[in-house]
Amino acid sequence: MRGLRSLLLLLVVLAGLAAYIKYGLPKSEDDGLQGRVFQGLESDAITAITVTNKAGETTTLTKNGVVWSITAPVALRGSDMEGSTLANAIAGLNQTRIVDEHPTDLKPYGLDPPKMTVVFTATGSAQPKTLYLGIGSGTGSSIYARTSDNPRVMLVPEYNDGSFNKGIFDLRDKAILSVEREKVDGIDVALGPERFAFARKGTDWALTAPTPLRADTSLVDGLATALTTASMTRAVAEATTPDALATYGLTAPSATFVVHAGTSTATLAIGRDADDTSVFARDAARPEIFTMAKTAVADLRKTAADYRRKELFDMKAFTARSVQITRNGATLALSKVSATKDGEKDTWTRTAPASGEADGDKVATLLAGLADVRATSDTTPAPRSALSAPVLVAAITFGDASTTERVTIGRVGDRAYARRDDEGTIVAVDAAKLTDLVATLDELLK
Repeated sequence: MRGLRSLLLLLVVLAGLAAYIKYGLPKSEDDGLQGRVFQGLESDAITAITVTNKAGETTTLTKNGVVWSITAPVALRGSDMEGSTLANAIAGLNQTRIVDEHPTDLKPYGLDPPKMTVVFTATGSAQPKTLYLGIGSGTGSSIYARTSDNPRVMLVPEYNDGSFNKGIFDLRDKAILSVEREKVDGIDVALGPERFAFARKGTDWALTAPTPLRADTSLVDGLATALTTASMTRAVAEATTPDALATYGLTAPSATFVVHAGTSTATLAIGRDADDTSVFARDAARPEIFTMAKTAVADLRKTAADYRRKELFDMKAFTARSVQITRNGATLALSKVSATKDGEKDTWTRTAPASGEADGDKVATLLAGLADVRATSDTTPAPRSALSAPVLVAAITFGDASTTERVTIGRVGDRAYARRDDEGTIVAVDAAKLTDLVATLDELLK
């Protein structure tokens, strides 16, 4: 009997302890975890979202396939990323605690009126559902919320405050030009009085105006990417009259970029500074004025000289197949003999001024020197006599032996100049490199 009484006493104590743990201990906000607010909802099923943020701004996003569009208060391209993020936030919303199953007053929770409202429509749901968001709970980790289909007040994680507090600018597509980067095949640039243009030729770019020249493909690729990914930092106003455009420096833009993609074009116009960090700009296809980061605009303001390819030769030392260089009436002619066995090296033979085997190291030095002939930043017009008595004329065949380029190099005083036969412009080159090149050439001419 004594053992039975002890067992009964122990059971009573355990029951009391369990009741204390359940009802007596203070609850944290993670107690009573209830899981998803919208059970069974998948983000992909959400087709429309209307958000009213803390400022009272209401924006409606509608999804067509995977593309989100703003349909109210005005029609705009929506941000697909922001639309998907909102849908994910709704479908993934968790409640961390039920505060009141049947509240009689919603004001203490900031839910009458709510601080924010999110209305959404989902495939398979007969009626839209609404999420109401209120004030913080005081702990800094949760905010009060409720839904249209359940009167209870719950707590949801505080980070949802930022997830849903979105306005029309937050949810719109901020890309300035609607052009696919892969389709860009031409760019026209106007920087003040300077005008120049590029055209894509295969994977390379060329300057087509004002003078046909080779372009630095990596730099023009960068320009095309910058223009097609340029984003606005702030929507300012709509301006369609000359007087209104003049307010933002857009009647006569300081810079204009026309992007060609097949038969389509898109134009970015740059106006005056908006402040220390931004400038006014517009897409010529719409009346809206917006701002761009000043640093982004500065990157666009390169001149034609900046984009021109600086190397006079396209060939590389290892791609050259034959060389013919004339200097002071003498001609050096070289031909590469490709190795026929593994482990052997290519060799060079000299066919002029006398036949024989050429010194491979000296030929390699000569070719490396020619490949390194580059236009300098000196834009001073070349004198007429720059190439009247050239120091040397080099013709090099390279690649599959079907491409030949010819460059004339001359000197006037302590300055050196060069010109490709297929480009009419004479450019300044490094005089010291010309001196080294001539010394190697003279060794091979002996």
